[in-house]
Amino acid sequence: MDNMPAMIYKKDLEGRFVQVNKKYSQSLNLPYHKLIGKKVKDILAEESYLKLLRREEKVINYKISHYFEDTFMQDGVKTSTLTSLFPIIDDNEQVYAICGMIYDITERILKEELFQYQSFMVQNASDAIIGSDLDFKINSWNNAAEQLYGYKAKNAIGNQVFSLLRSKVSPPDNIGELIKSAIEKDNEWRGEFLYWRTDDKEIPISTSCSYIKDVNGKPIGILAVNRNIEKEKKQEESIKNLNHELEALHTQYLMT
Repeated sequence: MDNMPAMIYKKDLEGRFVQVNKKYSQSLNLPYHKLIGKKVKDILAEESYLKLLRREEKVINYKISHYFEDTFMQDGVKTSTLTSLFPIIDDNEQVYAICGMIYDITERILKEELFQYQSFMVQNASDAIIGSDLDFKINSWNNAAEQLYGYKAKNAIGNQVFSLLRSKVSPPDNIGELIKSAIEKDNEWRGEFLYWRTDDKEIPISTSCSYIKDVNGKPIGILAVNRNIEKEKKQEESIKNLNHELEALHTQYLMT
């Protein structure tokens, strides 16, 4: 049992420990020999003991397994566990003991919470964020992308990016490979496009693309962050026009 990833205990119907593994005794900061023969109520806080007692009574009375998750503070750290309780039955179909296997799932829960937080941030970001596979087939489309391009997520997901988004100047056929080559070289690709919305309004877009990687660092998709730069382009045009006017005035001044 000591080689198992779980914390394991076995108790008789009187609630006394008859067997525990090393991980379980370590979780209670008690040596093995001080646990054997002890009752749970002598070790756990009353609230924790009563909660466990109700769960174990269900397992014993109905001869069924029971699974549950708990989250609690341990040494100032938020900890999450998954517990499996099951009855041990003799040849006469009578329960004579109960076994518990407790798995520390803190890391998994933290990853799930991080994923939920990241998903929330993506959906509420001001920039249009588009996720795709390595063939640029869309698999995520946030709220800002809906507002920017006019396509609902349900209509965008599953389409190839360059087929769905209509550009004033058609990108080269190998644009996908060019983007991936740039990402592999510089970890990012940046560019600008002129796209049409679904209402045929033309919008200039600044795009930044990078890889989505798995836990082993292998690329599994492309993340594109798109921003409407219409205001910046208008400002650039205004400055350009102003410069032209100033040059014309200067030329006119020199000629007088």
